[in-house]
Amino acid sequence: MRGRFSRIPGGDVKQAIRIRRYLLASAFSVLYLCALAALSLAGRLPAQVLYEAVVLVLALIVAFFAVFFSGLNLKSRDPSLTASQMLSAVLTMLYVVYRAEATREIFASFLFITFMFGMLRLPSGRLGVLAAVTLTLFGAVIVSHASRAATAETIKRDVAQWLILAITMPWFILIGGYIGRLRTKLAAADTKIEAIEERASRDELTGAYNRRVLTAAIQAEKIRCDRTGAAFSLCIIDIDCFKRINDEIGHLAGDEVLKCFSEALQVQLRAADIFGRYGGDEFVQILTNSSLEGALLDAERIRQVAAALDFSQISAGYRITVSIGVAQYRQGESAMDIFQHADRALYEAKRDGRNRIVAWPA
Repeated sequence: MRGRFSRIPGGDVKQAIRIRRYLLASAFSVLYLCALAALSLAGRLPAQVLYEAVVLVLALIVAFFAVFFSGLNLKSRDPSLTASQMLSAVLTMLYVVYRAEATREIFASFLFITFMFGMLRLPSGRLGVLAAVTLTLFGAVIVSHASRAATAETIKRDVAQWLILAITMPWFILIGGYIGRLRTKLAAADTKIEAIEERASRDELTGAYNRRVLTAAIQAEKIRCDRTGAAFSLCIIDIDCFKRINDEIGHLAGDEVLKCFSEALQVQLRAADIFGRYGGDEFVQILTNSSLEGALLDAERIRQVAAALDFSQISAGYRITVSIGVAQYRQGESAMDIFQHADRALYEAKRDGRNRIVAWPA
């Protein structure tokens, strides 16, 4: 993931998402310029005002992009700079309305689109402040136009437009607040569901993946390898004489052995490998993109890790050994086939004296 966003400050995925959102807002700004160009072509907007609008909008686009790309936005309470972008858009549109009265025809439409962007990111209170600022400044523009020998009809039209905005914007903000609360509830629900799914996929004692996940992962690897021609291997790991631990030291001691062994292996896993508890004292490791030779090397590392664990806190001088069966998936086999091959190899390792690794085929 970091490589994909290596040009983004810190390789931050969230920052990349903010930049994509900003680019979408920039596209909206360009759309506004297109609407102004249409008015200009119709002879209702002086070319000078269009030129000023283009320069102003492009300058803001470049300035905000520089802030995002340099990472300066991360110092803000709102790294998305939503309020700042909205205020810049509103001020730009009001400036154009001040310079050319004809643009008031598109002002309301683009104003509501601007607030639509904001209602997905800002709380109702901040949207309300921006709405109040917008109405105040728009009122000032209307007063300015009225002072320049505007007709009574023009003044009535301006006041009517201001009143319509004043009436509709509060309802727009209320709807935005409602949508914002829904998004918050949905995000909380998603987080809760993810936590439940994570717990359901883990073995309660060891924290490793459980049997259900391992079975699904083996099937998924089979499908992937059938499609791509890649290889994967399987290790079935059994703690030698584990029943003796429970019988002679106690089940709590046995639980501690399982937890410590599992934790020791999980911290050394490759990112692509999957490790879990299949049941009892039996664990499974799925080695993606690994041949039988590579899996045997990894199995030896597991055997050495297990032998090095110190359980003196359970019983003085107590240590464990493991037996491991290894098999590589072959094209055309079922997921159950590779598991049975590794299980058969494990049986031979235990039969031949334990604390050893056997591959299938031998």
